[in-house]
Amino acid sequence: MKKLFKNKKGFTLIELLAVIVIMGILIMVAIPAVTRYILQSRKDAFADTAKSYITAVRYAYLNDELNCNGSYPTAGTLYYKLNAADLEKGGTSPWSNSTITGHVKIEIKENASTAKYYFTGVDGKGHGIPEEKEESTISREVVKTSGATKAADASTPVCTIDPAGA
Repeated sequence: MKKLFKNKKGFTLIELLAVIVIMGILIMVAIPAVTRYILQSRKDAFADTAKSYITAVRYAYLNDELNCNGSYPTAGTLYYKLNAADLEKGGTSPWSNSTITGHVKIEIKENASTAKYYFTGVDGKGHGIPEEKEESTISREVVKTSGATKAADASTPVCTIDPAGA
Protein backbone atom coordinates (compact mmCIF):
# COMPACT_ATOMS: atom_id res chain seq x y z
CA MET A 1 0.00 0.00 0.00
CA LYS A 2 2.84 2.43 0.82
CA LYS A 3 4.33 1.84 -2.60
CA LEU A 4 1.08 2.84 -4.32
CA PHE A 5 1.03 6.30 -2.72
CA LYS A 6 4.76 6.83 -3.20
CA ASN A 7 4.60 6.61 -7.01
CA LYS A 8 1.58 8.94 -7.39
CA LYS A 9 2.48 12.05 -9.38
CA GLY A 10 0.68 15.39 -9.61
CA PHE A 11 0.79 19.08 -8.79
CA THR A 12 0.88 20.42 -5.30
CA LEU A 13 -1.65 22.95 -4.06
CA ILE A 14 1.01 25.66 -4.04
CA GLU A 15 1.86 25.01 -7.71
CA LEU A 16 -1.81 25.19 -8.70
CA LEU A 17 -2.30 28.44 -6.77
CA ALA A 18 0.79 29.94 -8.45
CA VAL A 19 -0.64 29.11 -11.89
CA ILE A 20 -4.01 30.63 -10.97
CA VAL A 21 -2.36 33.84 -9.72
CA ILE A 22 -0.28 34.16 -12.90
CA MET A 23 -3.37 33.62 -15.07
CA GLY A 24 -5.25 36.24 -13.05
CA ILE A 25 -2.47 38.78 -13.63
CA LEU A 26 -2.45 38.04 -17.36
CA ILE A 27 -6.23 38.46 -17.55
CA MET A 28 -6.07 41.78 -15.66
CA VAL A 29 -3.63 43.06 -18.29
CA ALA A 30 -5.34 41.54 -21.32
CA ILE A 31 -8.97 42.60 -20.75
CA PRO A 32 -8.36 46.38 -20.76
CA ALA A 33 -6.09 46.05 -23.81
CA VAL A 34 -8.70 44.05 -25.73
CA THR A 35 -11.45 46.47 -24.67
CA ARG A 36 -9.37 49.43 -25.92
CA TYR A 37 -8.70 47.66 -29.20
CA ILE A 38 -12.43 46.96 -29.73
CA LEU A 39 -13.33 50.59 -28.93
CA GLN A 40 -10.72 51.95 -31.36
CA SER A 41 -11.95 49.56 -34.06
CA ARG A 42 -15.52 50.77 -33.62
CA LYS A 43 -14.43 54.41 -33.74
CA ASP A 44 -12.46 53.71 -36.93
CA ALA A 45 -15.47 51.95 -38.45
CA PHE A 46 -17.73 54.92 -37.62
CA ALA A 47 -15.22 57.35 -39.17
CA ASP A 48 -15.07 55.14 -42.29
CA THR A 49 -18.87 55.14 -42.50
CA ALA A 50 -18.87 58.95 -42.28
CA LYS A 51 -16.33 59.12 -45.12
CA SER A 52 -18.46 56.68 -47.15
CA TYR A 53 -21.44 59.02 -46.86
CA ILE A 54 -19.27 61.95 -47.98
CA THR A 55 -17.95 59.92 -50.92
CA ALA A 56 -21.50 58.97 -51.96
CA VAL A 57 -22.62 62.61 -51.80
CA ARG A 58 -19.52 63.79 -53.68
CA TYR A 59 -20.12 61.22 -56.41
CA ALA A 60 -23.79 62.23 -56.66
CA TYR A 61 -22.91 65.92 -56.86
CA LEU A 62 -20.24 65.42 -59.51
CA ASN A 63 -22.65 63.33 -61.60
CA ASP A 64 -25.56 65.77 -61.27
CA GLU A 65 -27.50 63.27 -59.17
CA LEU A 66 -27.89 65.48 -56.10
CA ASN A 67 -31.48 66.65 -56.25
CA CYS A 68 -32.33 69.66 -54.07
CA ASN A 69 -36.07 70.25 -54.40
CA GLY A 70 -36.04 69.67 -58.13
CA SER A 71 -32.84 71.58 -58.90
CA TYR A 72 -29.21 70.60 -59.26
CA PRO A 73 -27.31 73.51 -57.69
CA THR A 74 -23.88 74.70 -58.73
CA ALA A 75 -23.10 76.98 -55.78
CA GLY A 76 -24.05 77.56 -52.16
CA THR A 77 -24.50 75.42 -49.07
CA LEU A 78 -26.43 72.19 -49.41
CA TYR A 79 -27.44 69.52 -46.92
CA TYR A 80 -27.94 65.82 -47.56
CA LYS A 81 -29.88 63.92 -44.89
CA LEU A 82 -28.21 60.56 -44.21
CA ASN A 83 -29.87 57.55 -45.80
CA ALA A 84 -28.13 54.16 -45.57
CA ALA A 85 -29.95 53.05 -48.74
CA ASP A 86 -27.73 55.43 -50.74
CA LEU A 87 -24.59 53.51 -49.74
CA GLU A 88 -23.55 50.34 -51.50
CA LYS A 89 -23.06 48.61 -48.14
CA GLY A 90 -22.93 49.59 -44.50
CA GLY A 91 -24.18 52.94 -43.32
CA THR A 92 -25.06 51.71 -39.86
CA SER A 93 -23.41 52.12 -36.47
CA PRO A 94 -20.65 49.67 -35.54
CA TRP A 95 -21.89 49.72 -31.93
CA SER A 96 -25.46 48.64 -32.39
CA ASN A 97 -25.92 48.21 -36.14
CA SER A 98 -28.58 50.90 -35.84
CA THR A 99 -29.30 53.71 -38.26
CA ILE A 100 -27.09 56.80 -38.14
CA THR A 101 -29.03 60.07 -38.22
CA GLY A 102 -27.44 63.31 -39.37
CA HIS A 103 -26.34 64.99 -42.57
CA VAL A 104 -23.55 65.81 -44.97
CA LYS A 105 -23.09 69.53 -45.61
CA ILE A 106 -21.62 70.65 -48.92
CA GLU A 107 -20.19 74.14 -49.36
CA ILE A 108 -19.85 74.78 -53.08
CA LYS A 109 -17.85 77.75 -54.28
CA GLU A 110 -19.11 79.94 -57.12
CA ASN A 111 -19.07 78.21 -60.53
CA ALA A 112 -18.68 74.85 -58.77
CA SER A 113 -14.90 75.22 -58.82
CA THR A 114 -14.38 73.65 -55.38
CA ALA A 115 -16.48 72.10 -52.68
CA LYS A 116 -15.94 71.30 -49.01
CA TYR A 117 -17.75 68.44 -47.33
CA TYR A 118 -18.75 68.20 -43.65
CA PHE A 119 -20.31 65.34 -41.72
CA THR A 120 -22.39 65.00 -38.56
CA GLY A 121 -24.18 61.88 -37.43
CA VAL A 122 -25.05 59.82 -34.35
CA ASP A 123 -26.74 56.52 -33.65
CA GLY A 124 -29.56 55.93 -31.19
CA LYS A 125 -27.16 54.90 -28.39
CA GLY A 126 -25.20 58.17 -28.17
CA HIS A 127 -22.21 57.26 -30.34
CA GLY A 128 -21.00 59.36 -33.25
CA ILE A 129 -19.93 62.78 -34.44
CA PRO A 130 -22.45 65.27 -32.99
CA GLU A 131 -20.88 68.42 -34.47
CA GLU A 132 -20.13 69.13 -38.12
CA LYS A 133 -16.58 68.08 -38.95
CA GLU A 134 -14.75 68.76 -42.20
CA GLU A 135 -13.92 65.65 -44.19
CA SER A 136 -10.16 65.96 -43.63
CA THR A 137 -10.59 66.02 -39.83
CA ILE A 138 -12.75 62.91 -39.54
CA SER A 139 -10.88 60.23 -37.60
CA ARG A 140 -11.33 58.11 -34.49
CA GLU A 141 -10.40 61.12 -32.35
CA VAL A 142 -13.60 63.04 -33.22
CA VAL A 143 -15.96 60.09 -32.70
CA LYS A 144 -17.75 60.25 -29.34
CA THR A 145 -18.53 57.02 -27.53
CA SER A 146 -21.24 58.44 -25.31
CA GLY A 147 -23.27 61.57 -24.86
CA ALA A 148 -23.68 62.27 -28.58
CA THR A 149 -27.44 62.40 -28.28
CA LYS A 150 -28.23 64.45 -31.37
CA ALA A 151 -26.48 65.44 -34.57
CA ALA A 152 -26.39 69.09 -35.60
CA ASP A 153 -29.55 70.04 -37.47
CA ALA A 154 -29.47 70.45 -41.22
CA SER A 155 -30.62 73.70 -42.74
CA THR A 156 -32.36 73.90 -46.08
CA PRO A 157 -32.23 72.91 -48.85
CA VAL A 158 -32.10 69.21 -47.97
CA CYS A 159 -31.06 67.18 -50.97
CA THR A 160 -31.56 63.58 -52.04
CA ILE A 161 -29.54 61.37 -54.32
CA ASP A 162 -31.41 60.86 -57.58
CA PRO A 163 -29.59 58.24 -59.71
CA ALA A 164 -31.55 59.37 -62.77
CA GLY A 165 -29.74 62.72 -62.65
CA ALA A 166 -30.87 65.95 -64.27
